[in-house]
Amino acid sequence: MSKTVEAILRLSAKAGSMKAFDDVSKKFTGIEKKAAAYNRTQGDVARGGTQLAMVARGVIAPALTGAALGATVTDFAAIERRMTRIGINAEASRDQMDAAMTTIRQTATDAFMPVDDVVTALESLIASGRDLPQALAELPAVVRTAQAAGAETMAIATTADAISSAFGIAADQMESAFDILAAGGKAGKFELRDMAQELPSLAPAFAALGYEGEEGLRRLTAALQIVRRETGTSGEAATAFMDVISKMETENVSKQFAKFGIDLRKELAAARAEGRDLLTVFTDLAVQAVDGDLSKLPQLFTDKQMLVGMRGLINGGEDLQSMFLSFADSVGTVNADIQRLG
Repeated sequence: MSKTVEAILRLSAKAGSMKAFDDVSKKFTGIEKKAAAYNRTQGDVARGGTQLAMVARGVIAPALTGAALGATVTDFAAIERRMTRIGINAEASRDQMDAAMTTIRQTATDAFMPVDDVVTALESLIASGRDLPQALAELPAVVRTAQAAGAETMAIATTADAISSAFGIAADQMESAFDILAAGGKAGKFELRDMAQELPSLAPAFAALGYEGEEGLRRLTAALQIVRRETGTSGEAATAFMDVISKMETENVSKQFAKFGIDLRKELAAARAEGRDLLTVFTDLAVQAVDGDLSKLPQLFTDKQMLVGMRGLINGGEDLQSMFLSFADSVGTVNADIQRLG
């Protein structure tokens, strides 16, 4: 590469014009960028025979000779074995696996992602219990989101499984679901890669309160961003919010509310029957219990992490609602990020 640049410089000097250098350099950079993208997404997926034929024709001979060619063929063989195992686990036919490989190649190209990482995502989706058609339907959204977030494809695939199971989000809704998470990551400090780590635990617990669909996911995403403002890390925010949603109906918390004259279980039962947002009702009851004096919150919530979570939800009340509403317009967020990366 350095020799090429040196040659360009010499040509530019002879021409006596920096404009000539600029033009050639820009073209060279464009070629280099395209070549890098090709190697990143296609180098390990083409059929072994096809690659050898390309080398013979001189199409990719400069990049794939000697040890480099051997490494590429070895990588391809490893991917072939992994795809065979996926086919066995999914009980898929050879024709189905050939079609799957086509989808994988296209997904890798579209997301500027190595095929090895795409196969990892597919493995994770199949391992979670999906059949091959369903896994392939979710695969592009998973891979594109991982690329946009700079996260591992396996982590995003696990997130897809969690929000699908918890909120009833179907494969054809997965892309818009990840748009919500991506928009959430941009709205605050709880980034998308953090959500990939925490949602597999948080989503089922939140859904147990009666939340479902994209609306439930938007409420969870907004709540995490609001609580994150009161904590030092996203992990701390996740722990604090988990304490809120998992302990809000416990005997101990009910007793603490009773000391302030509120029958918590009765109020929450009525809220459920009326279809009201349970987290909002619980937060409002907490404010009512301390009569708006947040200095009394430690008397109401004796659990330190739950106290942190509740203080965050109370302090960010108005922002929580506006953020929740804004996520309804998040469609296309991941795609926009991918286009910038390309």
